[in-house]
Amino acid sequence: MIDFGFKFRPPIVQSALAGISNRDFCQEILRYGTGMVTLGGFSIDYESHKATIKMIERGRKEFVLPTKQKNTKLWCMRNLVLEKLNKHQSINVNVRFSKVDDLTKIWLKEFTKFADFIEINAHCRQEEIINTKGGESLLINLERLELLLNDIRAVLPSFPLGIKIRGYLVNDYQNFVGILDKFSISFIHSDAMLPGHNRANIKIIHDLVNSTEIPIIGNNSVRTISDIKTMFEAGAKAVSVARPLIRDPKFIQKLVKDYTGQNNHGSNNNSL
Repeated sequence: MIDFGFKFRPPIVQSALAGISNRDFCQEILRYGTGMVTLGGFSIDYESHKATIKMIERGRKEFVLPTKQKNTKLWCMRNLVLEKLNKHQSINVNVRFSKVDDLTKIWLKEFTKFADFIEINAHCRQEEIINTKGGESLLINLERLELLLNDIRAVLPSFPLGIKIRGYLVNDYQNFVGILDKFSISFIHSDAMLPGHNRANIKIIHDLVNSTEIPIIGNNSVRTISDIKTMFEAGAKAVSVARPLIRDPKFIQKLVKDYTGQNNHGSNNNSL
């Protein structure tokens, strides 16, 4: 197996939550023992920034970052500094953008000072972000995704990058993962949403796993230790939790305890 630097423990991730997963929220989740927390998502090019303002105007909760470089250092110190409980935990930053402009370059470089991973958001389905040709639309136009990754790597040649996707929008797994391999992506964080149903489509995780050596983080409808086991049996190397944490951040502590308890007794031998 290629070493992608994907070594956090336990393999339970707090996913990005727009306008919610800020410094205080993520610090609380770290205290509950999760393996990786995700700050953001943050819109880091000018067009995505303007789109985020429009989303807030219609009532969505979102993060808005400064657009002046002189304000970025103070903002980062106030909003990104987290304390890990142990060496096995990781910090991820989820970012939305459709082009690498001057603002993007500033933020990408700043985030490397505070994070272990930067996660490209090819998951957002909000109309304003789609109109910028970002978010989930990157999965429809893989040529655009490839150009974007090329531009990111020009700024961050070796920093660990992940990508968050809506798995059901990927029609050609081999082409998709081939692009990600070219740019040394560290993980694929796949929402295995089954449209119209309140459960995950595990086949998405299985198909991704069978297409690549890049570690897969399985997302969607992870509520119990049984859900975690199902994701692992499909080949995921980690699972992530999002919506249940909006109501009860401490929910992830129960998952961590359940997973750790079963794993310590040998009933779950996930190889992550």
